Amino acid sequence: MRAMSVEETIPLEYADMRLDRYVRVHYKGVTQGWIEKALRKGLIRLDGRKTRANIRVVQGQKLTLPTLPDLDAPAPKKVISPDHKLAKAMRAAVITETDQWIALNKPVGIASQGGSKVVWSIDLLAAALVEPNAETTPKLVHRLDKDTSGVMLLAKTAAAARRLGDAFKSREMRKCYLAITVGVPDNSHGKFTQRLLKKPTPQGGEMMQVDPKGQSAITDYAVVDTLGKKYALVALWPRTGRTHQLRVHLAHHGTPILGDPKYGDGLPPEDNLRDE
Repeated sequence: MRAMSVEETIPLEYADMRLDRYVRVHYKGVTQGWIEKALRKGLIRLDGRKTRANIRVVQGQKLTLPTLPDLDAPAPKKVISPDHKLAKAMRAAVITETDQWIALNKPVGIASQGGSKVVWSIDLLAAALVEPNAETTPKLVHRLDKDTSGVMLLAKTAAAARRLGDAFKSREMRKCYLAITVGVPDNSHGKFTQRLLKKPTPQGGEMMQVDPKGQSAITDYAVVDTLGKKYALVALWPRTGRTHQLRVHLAHHGTPILGDPKYGDGLPPEDNLRDE
C-alpha cells in the first residue's frame, strides 16, 4: 500500500452507513480484504483515529484512506438519460416539491442507495428530477429498504439537507410506517423495547436478533385495523433506527410482516411495508 492518502467528508445522505460499505460504494476496485487490511494497519481513519469496518459513519466526519492506482478518485456515477423509462418513472413519482426539497413516492423493488450489486437506486436516479445541466442533484435525507414503499424526501440544497436531517434527529419530524402483519398484536397499541444484535446465520449471512446484549431499539405501534385474527394493519413509529428494527420487533412478538422472506413466512414481498 502506498503511503499517500486521500481525505473526504462524509455527506449527509450516507450517514449511518457501515464504513466498509461506504468505501466499496464510492471507490471501484476495492475489495473487502483490502479494506480490512488497511483498517488493521491504521491506514483508514475517521477523524484521524483508527476505526473498524462495522462502524456507522456520521455526517461531517473526515475519512482518510490510502490511495491505490484505481483509488485516486471516487467511482463515477452512472448518468441516466432523461428519456430512460426509469427517469420518466422518477418524475411521475414526485408527490410535491418546493425550492428546497422534493417528496416522492418510492416504489417497492428499488434500493435507496447504490451498492456492489445495485444497478439503479434512488440516489442515482435523482438526477432525473433536475435539468441535465444542473450543478447539483437532489440528495437523500433518509433511506427506505428496497422492499419498502413510501414517501422519501430529497433535499435540493445542502442547507435544506442539514435542516431536514436535524428535524429527523430531533424527532421534530417522525417516520410512520404501515405494515400488514400475519396475526394480530396482543395489545391495540404499545411499545416494543427489545434490544437488537446482528448475528451470523448457518448459511453464512447475517440477521438481526433480539438479544439483551444488543443495541437499544424502541418502536411505538398501534393497530389500525384487523381481518379477524389472521391479519392486521399496524402503524409503527421507530424511535431508533436499527437495521430491520420493525421487521424483527414484529416477528419477535409473533406477528411478522406478511411476505417478509427473512423474518416472516417466506412469501415474496409485495408492498407490505409502507412509509407514510
